[in-house]
Amino acid sequence: MPKNHKLALLLARFLLGGLAIILFLTLFLVSDWQHWSLALTLGLTVVFFVLVNVGYIWLFWLARRQQLLHEEKDDE
Repeated sequence: MPKNHKLALLLARFLLGGLAIILFLTLFLVSDWQHWSLALTLGLTVVFFVLVNVGYIWLFWLARRQQLLHEEKDDE
């Protein structure tokens, strides 16, 4: 796998992690300030949690696909 591609995936992981932290903190602060119900806060938390995990899984499979393609080129 090219070095710049690995760097881009690493940067994407850090950005996704930072975005997730900001998103969850914002969710909890806004829910406290606006006095949202517990069900709404928990529901949004679950939705955001699933979306963040889908993002990490997508990044993992993107890296894995690039690794497999690179190994196939080496085998030829």
